[in-house]
Order: sequence, then C-alpha cells, then structure tokens
Amino acid sequence: MSILVALAKVGRIFKDKASQKAASEQLLEISRSFSVGSPQQSSTSYSIDIMVKHPAAAAFEYGSGIHSTKGEKKKYRIPKEGGAAFVAFGKDKWPGHTPPKGTDYFFFTSVQHPGVAPRPYIVPTINETKAEFRKILGQGFKAEILQGVNKIEVIEVK
Repeated sequence: MSILVALAKVGRIFKDKASQKAASEQLLEISRSFSVGSPQQSSTSYSIDIMVKHPAAAAFEYGSGIHSTKGEKKKYRIPKEGGAAFVAFGKDKWPGHTPPKGTDYFFFTSVQHPGVAPRPYIVPTINETKAEFRKILGQGFKAEILQGVNKIEVIEVK
C-alpha cells in the first residue's frame, strides 16, 4: 500500500466516522454533507481534502454567538441585512404567549440570536482515530520506502 492509497483509506474512514459522530449529535444534515477528495502528491508533501459542505458546520463544531469557543462571544442579528423579510418561531417556543390570530407562529422582523452551543464532531473524531490513522499511514510510508528495494533472503545453516 502506498502513501496515496493509505491517505485515501484514512479519508474514507474519517468521513464515515465523523459523519456517524455528527448523526449521534443529532446533526443529520451535517452528517450528510461530508465529501473526500482524491489524495494528492506535491514535490514535498502528500494531502487529502475532507470537506463538510454545510453552512452551519463550523457553528456546531465550535459553537456560535455567546456560546462560541472561537472569535467573539456576542449575540448576532437574524436575518442579516439583505436576508429574509422576517423570522418565524412556533408557539411552542413561548409557552404562555399567544401568537397572532389564525396562526401558530410568532413573526419578527429580526431577533438578536444567542447562537448555538458547540456539539463537536470533527475534533472528537480526530482524537478517536489518531492511533488507527498513524498505523495506516505508517504502513503506507513503509511500503513507499520499500517499493523497488530488492528483497534479501537470508538462509541460515545451523
């Protein structure tokens, strides 16, 4: 197995495990948003791209708003300038209040959103798979080094 084959294997395993972790955190849309590129070799390195193509991917990994573990901890306006005309929330979000007649929703022109608490799925997957990936990549590296090296058979007579 070469390094490129090992990288492809690591990419597939990481995608599957991180996707399962996201699903276990009730992040089903994010769990379906992973993709893995082809392993690449440059003159000095090897790489593979593993992408999460979902607009809320970072928000759930690191938290957002007042719950953020990276950047500013503050509420943010929803909708943003140029976004939707209003925001709607179901009446279950405000028990004890009555929405406008004929609807089960409260409508706002904007809200100061507190953000979401982190529910990490990438970093835990990295921590859980480090040893396995080290072994796979080590085997690929060893195979790459030994490729083309003549095998020596030692015959010992006792």
